[in-house]
Amino acid sequence: MFLAALAWAFIRPPARAAFELLSLCAALTLAIPLAQWGASGVHPLLSLWRGEWVVVGVNAVALVAGCAFWTMGRAALRRGRHGDPHSVWSLRAADAAVAADPAQRRAA
Repeated sequence: MFLAALAWAFIRPPARAAFELLSLCAALTLAIPLAQWGASGVHPLLSLWRGEWVVVGVNAVALVAGCAFWTMGRAALRRGRHGDPHSVWSLRAADAAVAADPAQRRAA
């Protein structure tokens, strides 16, 4: 799995790959409570009621981490779309920015 993610990061633009891989991490991490529910047959909130603190702790950390992965993915995509066009993270072509601004064309 690691080598597949590494290959994906080399194939795609950095910001796009970061968003896609972090979204995958978010989905898989958020699936942990559902997997626990499916494997044990015990609803995650029922685990809280029963005092199964280890299960509740794992599910809570999975929910927080999944939300963190999603937020980081959105931030990477936003940086690619709206950040410095000359950055390696940019999804915009630097030449397109220069061609759109006549003042920069005269200076170049």
